[in-house]
Amino acid sequence: MREKFLSIFIYVLILVTINLISCKESKPSEPEVNHQPIDTSDINLSFSKVLNVPSQDGAKFVDISFGDTSFGALIYENTNRLYMTSDNGNIWRQSQWTPPYGFPLKCIAIKKDGSEIFVGTTSGGSSYPGRYAILNAFADTLFYTGNVDLYNIGNPNYDFIQAYYNYEGALWTAMGNSLKDDGNLLIKHSNTYSLWEDIDPLLGRRNYVSAIVRKRRGENIVGMFDYNGFQKGIFIKYTYSDVYVLLDINTSTPYQTEYPMSLSLNSEEKLLAAYGGSVNNNRLYVSTSSLGLWRRIIHTGIIGNFRSAKFDSKDYIWVCTDNGLYKSDQPVK
Repeated sequence: MREKFLSIFIYVLILVTINLISCKESKPSEPEVNHQPIDTSDINLSFSKVLNVPSQDGAKFVDISFGDTSFGALIYENTNRLYMTSDNGNIWRQSQWTPPYGFPLKCIAIKKDGSEIFVGTTSGGSSYPGRYAILNAFADTLFYTGNVDLYNIGNPNYDFIQAYYNYEGALWTAMGNSLKDDGNLLIKHSNTYSLWEDIDPLLGRRNYVSAIVRKRRGENIVGMFDYNGFQKGIFIKYTYSDVYVLLDINTSTPYQTEYPMSLSLNSEEKLLAAYGGSVNNNRLYVSTSSLGLWRRIIHTGIIGNFRSAKFDSKDYIWVCTDNGLYKSDQPVK
């Protein structure tokens, strides 16, 4: 009897040991953690002049915009006309639409699906405050034209500065003038195109907003001169916050704090910021996966002062200057 009990005990002990070994071998391995630092080194990027649009010396381009499809639109200042593309810039054609009353075109935005183009102009005083047009991109026809009612600002001379269609399809525009401390308005239109509302009164009336984008997660990002705090740069309002905070931008080379003339997001939602005003001050920066760490783009091949810089749907960078239109030779991911 004792020998039988001992045999059973040894048998059970063997089973338990086998089971423990099996569990140990089948235990899932810990996920690998990438401890590699984020690359903030400069990016060397060459650009080529675009020759299928007016490309003579002194050809001035104001703004450019691309949707998530292959549609894009461009403002040519010399003739105050639009150029449009349906194949990501391989072919550009002049739009048949002409601006009413000859108001200078200031900014452009195309809807993410490429169906709609917004064109903002200068204001014509109290008679034509905030003149704008919305075009059908597919048919190249005028869909709507109107004026923004600026009664709540008391200044009818605000021009459109920048415009942006967010991922919900709403149009955001920044309006103001060239004076940093003269106030600004961020507004969006409803589906009727004739009703406008403040996007965010928290920005204040005396701040100057130079550029706007909105990430898919709902984060608002603006280039701004904050009059109240006398700060300038790129500000963000996170979805969990009610305030805008100044981004602390870190690069391998010294970063000069300024508000950008344009902002743009690529397919991975990395942020492109363009700065200009003179040939020696033309600068491009692109964020990494962290909005606090950026890389400077050392550009070659561009002759002229920057006016605007945007990603297309394939992550190439297009730069509008006062001496032609330029496109990067490689995409920036």
